[in-house]
Amino acid sequence: MQADTKPVSSEGLTMQAAVRRYAQTRPVRAALLSLVIAAVLVFACLRAVDLTRWWLFTRQLNAIERAGESGPPLEVTWRFSYRGGLVPVTVRVYPSDLSAGKALNTAWVFESPPSVRARYVRSLVQTQSRTRLVRELSSELHAIARRQRLDDDRFADLAAAAVQGIEYGSIGSEISLPAEMLAGGAGVCTEKSVLLAAVLLHEDYETAMLVLDASNHVAVGVGSDRIGYRTLPYAFIETTRFAPIGVTSRDDLAWGPVGKPPQAIELGGAKRYGGQDEQASSAVPEAVRE
Repeated sequence: MQADTKPVSSEGLTMQAAVRRYAQTRPVRAALLSLVIAAVLVFACLRAVDLTRWWLFTRQLNAIERAGESGPPLEVTWRFSYRGGLVPVTVRVYPSDLSAGKALNTAWVFESPPSVRARYVRSLVQTQSRTRLVRELSSELHAIARRQRLDDDRFADLAAAAVQGIEYGSIGSEISLPAEMLAGGAGVCTEKSVLLAAVLLHEDYETAMLVLDASNHVAVGVGSDRIGYRTLPYAFIETTRFAPIGVTSRDDLAWGPVGKPPQAIELGGAKRYGGQDEQASSAVPEAVRE
């Protein structure tokens, strides 16, 4: 029994013969052309993967922003040092906040190439700045600011101290969003920086995420005419430990021929930071978790 065979058209045979003849007569050009075609195909596949990831990421971000107050809330309270005293702050974390956050794949947010990373980080922080949790935290900080009669610069100091007062956590393959971080009681530089950047952006401060690939670190920047970080128009804000706005460590300043310069991811906002609070700068760091 003979297998079915399909006749090959004369045009197909002519094309195949032309390709073989071109490869035989111009092998170098043929090899280069093959490499170019392969590179285009690889780029197209990577672009398709990136677009698919981005589509899923934005859908999950929208779900986080729409998350309602579902289930009994967990009241999270911590104390942080500010102006020589311990200041308590309390926010509510709902189960709906946690479930929406856990559905978001954050593994590639900070691990992506700089151009892609900027898009993910910007969307993540901007979405967080509009969430109920960040609004509630900002409201708590405003209540403290009114009692202490703080201006806009001192409010930025207060917000930074509040996030610095959260305990340092363990590094994992994914970053926890603010709701999950606060419910767990600890966070690393990426997680704490996302929360602080979201609060500052919510309050319309000119905000940036500072990614230091050379030291594998992330911090926050606030626009300032008086305090800059390297050549950037942002005052540096450390989030993993107590440090006044504008104060950096030697590791954060390390930059040379083999070190990458920091990436500043602009997030938005208009308010600029004027200067440090001497009273807050002299405070002794201390944090108590309830």
